[in-house]
Amino acid sequence: MAENFRSGNRTQIILLLALFNLIFLGTEYVFVDVAAAQADAEKTVLSQNYVLGISVIGFLLFPLADRLIQERFRRTESIVFLLICMGSFLMILQSRSYLGLLTAGCILFVMLGLLGSKVYYMVAEVLGNAQGFGRIAGIAYALGIVLQFINNNLIRNNYIQAAVLIGAILVSEFLMAKMRPGITYNMQTEDGNAMGNDYLAKEIKEKVHAEQNKAGNIVGDHMKNSAQAAIFLILSVALMTCIFSTLDNEVTLVHAAGEGNIGSWPRLLLMCSGLCAGFLFDWKNNQVREMIMYCVMLLSTICILLIQSGGPFLVGLIVFYLSAGFFAVYFVVSFLELSFYMKEQRLFAGLGRAVNNFSAVCVSAVSLSLVKSGSSLLIYIVTIVLFILVGISLYLYSANAVKETEEPDQEKSRDDSDKLQHFAEAFGLTERETEVMEALLTSDEGIQELAEKIYISRAMLYRHIASLNEKTGTQNRIGLIQFYYTWSLKGE
Repeated sequence: MAENFRSGNRTQIILLLALFNLIFLGTEYVFVDVAAAQADAEKTVLSQNYVLGISVIGFLLFPLADRLIQERFRRTESIVFLLICMGSFLMILQSRSYLGLLTAGCILFVMLGLLGSKVYYMVAEVLGNAQGFGRIAGIAYALGIVLQFINNNLIRNNYIQAAVLIGAILVSEFLMAKMRPGITYNMQTEDGNAMGNDYLAKEIKEKVHAEQNKAGNIVGDHMKNSAQAAIFLILSVALMTCIFSTLDNEVTLVHAAGEGNIGSWPRLLLMCSGLCAGFLFDWKNNQVREMIMYCVMLLSTICILLIQSGGPFLVGLIVFYLSAGFFAVYFVVSFLELSFYMKEQRLFAGLGRAVNNFSAVCVSAVSLSLVKSGSSLLIYIVTIVLFILVGISLYLYSANAVKETEEPDQEKSRDDSDKLQHFAEAFGLTERETEVMEALLTSDEGIQELAEKIYISRAMLYRHIASLNEKTGTQNRIGLIQFYYTWSLKGE
């Protein structure tokens, strides 16, 4: 039963991530196509970077918006969001001026920033700190690229492409509404009297403490220095974006000038590279992820030098797509993983794409000037310096992201962890439910404090507790804790 639940859950997550990749990349492609018909190649590249940069506003606004919007207004929020996206698409397609096109694009990409942050946070909430997350992100990215390739190459009409993207937004909202908890949880005492959501009876607290002292506390993994790790990860992604932005500007200029098509068959290499990245990043428990990315950056650096030396465009395009897939999966997985150790998970879950987009717009003008200047020596120097800085920042991130385990009493901790694992297997608990169960057993804090402690929303915590009650046949949080200790004692 547990495996079936996980498989269904992960399938929904893969589909949700794939749809967002289709929406974001597909919208960018349509926007560039329309812009290229109204402006020269340089203006097209700049407008692309502007709309990508302004999407960061949406990514950063989501944590505040998600806290302010009450549960009963979620459906209204989704309808308004969809209408704004539809209106923006229509303005882009019917725009007759560069300024009107850019304005509509900015509005649309702010909306897509909100959607992206919402998607990534939902992924983090539902899956928890699951094993094999790189594979999930890699498969989703590959599927998204395939869907975008089909949309761009089998459908020639921009209006129909936009309609497909609107449909993808609608399906995404439906999936997230299905995953979002709408549970009002109410604990009951044995005599049937309702208790407050954040209240735990004194006698139960004492019993729990006694059992905890007997069994020993379960202490989970934590990041060595999450704050510094966050700083160096942001720096690493920003520096890598500088290199990829230069490559992106090279190929976009050719596309905008009509000398090549970035939506043609080489784009399928993104699918292959994203898929490979997902599986390689999970290799050896994520221990070689940064080393793999450093090798990818070396390939990208060589590609820039090759293009500036007069190498063929097709070779540069192939290398760009091979490396870009790795980069896209890397910043998604790394920031999702980091978010589990940060207090504001809503912000950090989707921050990878935000950092990438913001860095791209910051360096777009400089990068474009370098590409158009024809000064190969200057481009060589800048690219090599960036490559060296990327290596340093990746090393510093790895050093601060090492996970450690605090074990006051190693034997007791191991024994209690084994009991929890057996309990989870016996009742088919998911990874996230096991994490919630562990938190309930090791803390007597209220629901709000407990939710903040394990970095999930209060509503999501209610949902997990309700699921735990259903699987164990208990009625409330107190009964669940009592049942666990009774069950574990029987198991000894």
